[in-house]
Amino acid sequence: MTMIRSVRLCRILLTLAIAFNLASVCYALETKTHQAINEYIARGTFNGFSLKSYLQAQLGIQEGVAASIQSKTVSEWLGYGGIYEDIPYWYMPYLRSVNHFHNPLTKQGFSGFWGIGFLSGVSSIQWSQESFGTQGPGGHYSWFDVRDYFYKALTATDKTTRDQNFADTFRGLGQLMHLVEDLSVPEHTRNDSHGPCWLSYNYECWAENKITDITISTYPPIYFDSSQIGNLNPLASIPIANLFDTNQYNGTNPNVTLQNNVGLSEYTNVNFLSPGTAFISDFPYPNWSSIVLYDWTDPGTGKKTTYLKKLGQGETGGNGQIGNGEHIDHLAAARWGYKLLPSWLQQNGIFLKLDDACYTEYASRLIPRAVGYSAGLLNYFFRGSIEITVPSSGVYSLITPSQTGFTSIKLMAKNATSNGEEMTDGSIQLVVKYKVAQSDPFQSGPVPKAPDFSYIVAPEKNNVRSLSRASTTELNFDLSQNPIPLWATDVYLQVVYKGALGNEAEAVAVGFKDIGEPTPMDLLNNMDRICLYSTWYVAGSPEAIAQVDTNHNGIADEYDVYAHDLTNIYMRILPYGVAQYASPSLYNFSVPSLPAGSFLRAAYFLSDYQLYFGDYSTVTAPDPADEGTHYISRVILSGESIRRQTDYSEDSIQCGGAPPCYVDNYPEFVSIRGFSAWGRAGEIWNALPYPTGSSCLYVDLP
Repeated sequence: MTMIRSVRLCRILLTLAIAFNLASVCYALETKTHQAINEYIARGTFNGFSLKSYLQAQLGIQEGVAASIQSKTVSEWLGYGGIYEDIPYWYMPYLRSVNHFHNPLTKQGFSGFWGIGFLSGVSSIQWSQESFGTQGPGGHYSWFDVRDYFYKALTATDKTTRDQNFADTFRGLGQLMHLVEDLSVPEHTRNDSHGPCWLSYNYECWAENKITDITISTYPPIYFDSSQIGNLNPLASIPIANLFDTNQYNGTNPNVTLQNNVGLSEYTNVNFLSPGTAFISDFPYPNWSSIVLYDWTDPGTGKKTTYLKKLGQGETGGNGQIGNGEHIDHLAAARWGYKLLPSWLQQNGIFLKLDDACYTEYASRLIPRAVGYSAGLLNYFFRGSIEITVPSSGVYSLITPSQTGFTSIKLMAKNATSNGEEMTDGSIQLVVKYKVAQSDPFQSGPVPKAPDFSYIVAPEKNNVRSLSRASTTELNFDLSQNPIPLWATDVYLQVVYKGALGNEAEAVAVGFKDIGEPTPMDLLNNMDRICLYSTWYVAGSPEAIAQVDTNHNGIADEYDVYAHDLTNIYMRILPYGVAQYASPSLYNFSVPSLPAGSFLRAAYFLSDYQLYFGDYSTVTAPDPADEGTHYISRVILSGESIRRQTDYSEDSIQCGGAPPCYVDNYPEFVSIRGFSAWGRAGEIWNALPYPTGSSCLYVDLP
């Protein structure tokens, strides 16, 4: 193959710059542009994916991309990665960026200056998928490294380790996005070295001054066909290689690049020129046969410039042949005297230049793909999703009042990955995130709590290794060595899967659930009191009997106003919306007896915030007129778990007109007959009032 190195003064100076360790050498899109694109993507929604929403819904990072991790926000870490993929250290400005090239025809990277291998590099596809722990110099940020950082961040039990790995995850993703964005630069797909802006004016230099957050937003993104991104690629094991090169363009079929199911290097290579690769045999396209010359006069200055127009599919070129690929009005500008040259000299890059009009049009086609394709990488990295639901028992865990912590978690999990990929073989871990109250949390109002989160990590104890898309799978976790404290606040569950997901062998998928904090089940047998004519009376008292004793025999045989004990109580907690009675064969816990006037904190449980619960109980009847008769009581009620946590809010009303803010949520217990009870989970048994329609308030109970 003919080498594409033209020995120009700028490249001689570039070599000297490297030799003398100057800092700005041979970058791709200038670092400011990468930073701007990455941060723009981090803050927005692209092809249905929002990083902010993902962080909040799947990772429990409430602040989203505004969350601060080791002094930078998540969006800043992505931008930081966009910078430091080029210049990891000031003293090695070039040793990573030589690996940012990919020629879709040869499948190779940068061949080195002048084609002699000097400072050559590997294909950016290979660079992006270097084996774990081998990419360098300048740190390890290949796909495999970043996957590992992400998994470690999710499963670490101390804040320092989690924060460091999350920082490396988001920085590493920024560096991987940088590699995709570089393939929107013609030089990087056409093996063309390029120097810093003080040596030469190129697309990157133009973009550094023109592409900002504001201007990026004016380019509607063009996305890689998401149905193709997960396909196996012969160039590398991880399917993100398809974003770079799908192996469809072979040098004879430029029109394949008119679709969005080709890699970015294929599109860029076919449709655009770089300063050193104008109409040379190494790159069949853009092809001279579809070029038309035309003159354009600047209305402001009156200056006339001759431009080369590349005709697109279905259009006829200067020699009558059908055009190829994109229609580009400003493919290149001609230098002075260009029209006087014979055709074979007109094709020589010495007599052509790429000016602002060219780069403006290039950017209108290339920036949308740089944004859309690199956003696609971010989406693919975070695609693995798990849905967590409460089991049919209605609880994730339940303990007796004598226990001080929850020693197990049971939940239902389902593969919710939107692109249809299956989780077929991997490890499954539970991560419990919580804080600890510093005083009794089972009371009304706020209580002090630990400033930092604690973490529990436990493997699935039955060695479940796959999660179905069609149905839920029961997962069980043993926390006996590290229970969730009874006084836990701000409790969250996370299921982390690492293993096969579609065509990626070591993917990471995450499920997240904000569950209720430890909640008591409070029971009160209030049937030693009775509501008669809207007034409370002591059940069975002469005063109560007198209210219904119409025959004046001293016995309330007209209406039951006597106290009742409860025996054989069976309580069942149910998922919200499931209305089923408890029974002696279907319950969460049971209580042998509860005498009239007794209060009992029967259990503590972990469940969703909204729930149903039901009871089955036997009501004794020590009524002189009905002695020995027993009644079966069955009820179904809606309830709630306790919410005791601090939530991040962007709601103007919640924040008093100054969002964002943090809202402290805490429960309100009810005081009844000297007991402090959680009135939204549990039950109060009352005797039927008389006459029908009478009602009494609990606050009026003696």
